[in-house]
Amino acid sequence: MLRSLISELAPDSSVSLFLPAGVLFPLAGQELRVARGNVTLTSEGSGAVLDAGGGSRVIYVLSGAQLLMRRVHMSNGRTSADGGGIRLSGSATIALIDLNISSCTANERAGALYVGSG
Repeated sequence: MLRSLISELAPDSSVSLFLPAGVLFPLAGQELRVARGNVTLTSEGSGAVLDAGGGSRVIYVLSGAQLLMRRVHMSNGRTSADGGGIRLSGSATIALIDLNISSCTANERAGALYVGSG
């Protein structure tokens, strides 16, 4: 459900999602892709965890999209390209508040966060 709410977002639209503290959200080998609009993911207390399980990067934010994350941790992202935790391309923007990126790797550049031009 998390993936579909983000992927089906129309351009110039916004969605705010609250993820319960202490809950692990497995990504089952597929990155969360923020392709358009403005996405806010928040949690409270110890936070929630997006876990890529070593099967993909955690989040890819494409050019023109916006992402704000507060207390939503990322773990076990892995990619053969750039940015095992988060990859940003073009004019994508993010705000990361009070979170951890752990055990994320990339074969090229930036295990945690990669900011690319395209």
